[in-house]
Amino acid sequence: MKLFITTGIYHPDIGGPATYLKNILFKKKFSKIQKYLLTLSDQKKFIMIENKRNLKIIRIKRKLNIFIRGLLIIIYLIKYARNCDKLYSNGLYFETNLYSIIFKKKYIAKIVGDYHWERFKRKNYFTKSIEDFNNSKNIFILFVKIIRKLTFTNCTKIIVPSNYLKKVVNSWNLGNKKIEIIYNSIDVKDFNFNEPKSLLKKINFQKDDKLICTISRLAKHKNITDLLETINYSNNIKHIIIGDGPMRKEIENKILKLKLKKNVFLLGSLDKKRTYSCLKISNFFILYSSYEGFAHVILEAMHFNNVVIATNVGGNKEIVKNNKNGYLINFNDKKKLNEILNKISKSKILSINKEQKKTIETFSNNLLVKKTINSLCIV
Repeated sequence: MKLFITTGIYHPDIGGPATYLKNILFKKKFSKIQKYLLTLSDQKKFIMIENKRNLKIIRIKRKLNIFIRGLLIIIYLIKYARNCDKLYSNGLYFETNLYSIIFKKKYIAKIVGDYHWERFKRKNYFTKSIEDFNNSKNIFILFVKIIRKLTFTNCTKIIVPSNYLKKVVNSWNLGNKKIEIIYNSIDVKDFNFNEPKSLLKKINFQKDDKLICTISRLAKHKNITDLLETINYSNNIKHIIIGDGPMRKEIENKILKLKLKKNVFLLGSLDKKRTYSCLKISNFFILYSSYEGFAHVILEAMHFNNVVIATNVGGNKEIVKNNKNGYLINFNDKKKLNEILNKISKSKILSINKEQKKTIETFSNNLLVKKTINSLCIV
């Protein structure tokens, strides 16, 4: 059995698809399958190829001219995918679909968000919600939606990680395609870490301080600047933000404007080991997005007993049960957010931690692998 996978990001990149693929591809049930993975990467060379056990990874430079990059993707699909039994797309959908049409090879897609809406939002072409985008009658947006529909013409099945995303994909009107929900998970065996002593020193962490952690791509819909304005920072509240992205400069300026240099610390992108080290010492985890498909990072924060506070949007509601294993808040509910940070009791924290353990068991990695293998029919 040979499986070819396409994706926009893969380890060591930070992001849901990268975490998901790393979680499943080296599991025992995948060990007998010859796997090929084509991804984009921030390397200097145009092409890099590496072999890891039963996985051949083809990395194509992300910052190439879009037409040259697309041509290289098609060339390497032709070279390696033609002899594969299954084609599984976690990104690069347009190129994957074009290849599948030319060579009459059906494929299965995993969709974890709406790339077109995110791009429009990032460029300030469209400021409203993902639902408003998919219902828009704007001529340019209608054209983009036609392209999106054509992108999945040869796709036989779509896998999504939440009920919310199933509703989103259904709104795309892709025709009579089967949409299957397979929840993402975390692999607790990966949680090896050391206490980040240098970080504690950098933020001047004191014994009685409350430490907030936010892990996020620094994109517009993650609302980091709004979060900074919402929290009432006192001397004993420290806030570390892990991640990078197009909003970084704006966030740095906001920290300076609000005079939060002693409270808020932008750490940039960290590898998993250092990220887990930060979660281990944090008390609270806040995700303040206006949209989430399914956030791996919420499960990771729960594993480390962080009190999770997330906006009441998208797939967050399928992980966080309000006032049980965490808190769901409405965007810009300043009063509720600060009340949780300042008034939560130790007994409530213990109660939340107990419920978090049950939640993590529900999103089992073994179940993810089993369902994915069954869905791809590679048993």
